Amino acid sequence: MRLIAHRGNLVGSQPEFENRPDFIDRALAGGFDVEIDLRVVASDFMLGHDAPDHRVSEDWLRERADRLWVHCKNREALDRLTGSSLNYFWHQKDDYTLTSHGFGWVHPGIVPYSNSVLVLQEDVSDRAKLMRAATEFECFGICSDFVETIERGLAQR
Repeated sequence: MRLIAHRGNLVGSQPEFENRPDFIDRALAGGFDVEIDLRVVASDFMLGHDAPDHRVSEDWLRERADRLWVHCKNREALDRLTGSSLNYFWHQKDDYTLTSHGFGWVHPGIVPYSNSVLVLQEDVSDRAKLMRAATEFECFGICSDFVETIERGLAQR
């Protein structure tokens, strides 16, 4: 099962570091894929959930293409990535959306399917609930702020 660090988070939400290139690289170095939020502003690629906070180059994206799940945050990003090798998607509150590589991206609380990524944003204080959700569905991957906890739990079962 593929584990995807939501915005680079490994052990819980850290908004001050999310979508920073060094934070993303740390998660990648830990063996995780990473979901990033990408905008194009004045022809520049910019990372950031609520705003374009961190500039990255096209080379930076391309060098990490096999492990990034790119959430396009504006039409310009979607337009620039169309036809690229990156695995990208657009969604807002859809139950399901498809990535450019044909994977389903499943909104939190919706039942996933075999070729989809389940988005889990639960707090790890309810570890039993988190692990049940991570193991009861046969899906391609899980995107979460708690991928290290999920990885340890999956290894223990």
